[in-house]
Amino acid sequence: EGPAALAGLAPGGDLLALTRTADSPAAVTLLTPDGTVVAVLPGDGPHGRLWALGFAPTGPRPTLLLVREHEDRYLLTTWTPDTGAVTHDWCAFDTQITARWYPDGHNVLIRQDRHGRSLLHRAHLTTRALVPVPTPRGTLLDAAPRPGGDLHTLWTDTTHPPTMTSSAGTPLPPLGTVAGHVPGTVRDIHTPGPDGPVHTLLCLPEDGTGPHPAVFLVHGGPADHDRDAYDGTVHSLVASGFAVARVNYRGSTGYGPRWQRAYRDGVGHTQVADLAAVHADLTARGLIRPDATGLWGTSWGGYLVLLALGTR
Repeated sequence: EGPAALAGLAPGGDLLALTRTADSPAAVTLLTPDGTVVAVLPGDGPHGRLWALGFAPTGPRPTLLLVREHEDRYLLTTWTPDTGAVTHDWCAFDTQITARWYPDGHNVLIRQDRHGRSLLHRAHLTTRALVPVPTPRGTLLDAAPRPGGDLHTLWTDTTHPPTMTSSAGTPLPPLGTVAGHVPGTVRDIHTPGPDGPVHTLLCLPEDGTGPHPAVFLVHGGPADHDRDAYDGTVHSLVASGFAVARVNYRGSTGYGPRWQRAYRDGVGHTQVADLAAVHADLTARGLIRPDATGLWGTSWGGYLVLLALGTR
């Protein structure tokens, strides 16, 4: 069945949740400490892929929090020994989410990756209420609800290195990040494409007018995406006078299941087509120089760089 990871231990210590790949016939397995299997939750059936996120910290019975992908949406799901898996259709999202329990065991904090930025929501499972949680524009690398209503976050955007925040003003330790002003301005560029617009996070030097020499930072994965988050490489390049384009090509996460599955021109070639289209668009807008463009990538991104050089 392949390797498994521990996704959670019930507060009473009497139930464990093991997780495998989300599309496995045994995506989540519930078992007792002596190895007795209580339930097996599939992720390969008609209800879609399944991820386990952990048990509620309190409550009369073990309640496991999960996320299910179904019909191009991501839905909050819970499991108890009495009810089995229950999908909460009222709590659905069009792009990837993760979630964690509030200390009371009744509310859930949902962190959504959407179009290169983060959104927060609070879901009350009993009243079926879903409420947005205000957060600054950018990316939340983590968010954790704390007792007393406090919310701790690790926030960043392209021009601000990560910083920890507390909604209640709780003093938090400083991070060893770059202090002061980070040069550059960020623009969202949407390039028309056959499966919808291709989103690019474009960072431009503050001084001087375009067009600029450009570097395309090609993200890996492909099941990943570039975020409006601080990157030391972007900082260095922009400070040196380069425009930096981070393209969330087809196959990227953060734009919904259909975008992630859109391989119209085949593996690799689809992504290279998007990179070429964005390059042409940025050139036509007068933002970058057509004769001074570099490609930079590692892992899957490095493969795309080599494929682009060989085919374009």
